[in-house]
Amino acid sequence: MPLNLTNDPLDQTAPPQPITIAYEPARDRENVRGHLAYIVVGIFAVLVVATFITAIFAIFGSNGKVEGLLQVVGVLLSPVVALVGAVTGFYYGEKAGSR
Repeated sequence: MPLNLTNDPLDQTAPPQPITIAYEPARDRENVRGHLAYIVVGIFAVLVVATFITAIFAIFGSNGKVEGLLQVVGVLLSPVVALVGAVTGFYYGEKAGSR
């Protein structure tokens, strides 16, 4: 029995029922989409920074011969740029469509 520190009489009827709210997945879905967009853009940023650092070392270390590096950059950056474009387009397109 709970301790009554007031002068009100205790109500010995049924305990209060919890309030139930229907689950709405839209907020969680938006959070996940936002996190995925940040992750993909972060991967793109890391890849671009790594490419510039590698290019700087290649230019100063191999007397300016960077033809092989340009091929590697093309192979690595092209799919990541396409992925970043698709993810951001889908994310922001969905936001604009929901308004």
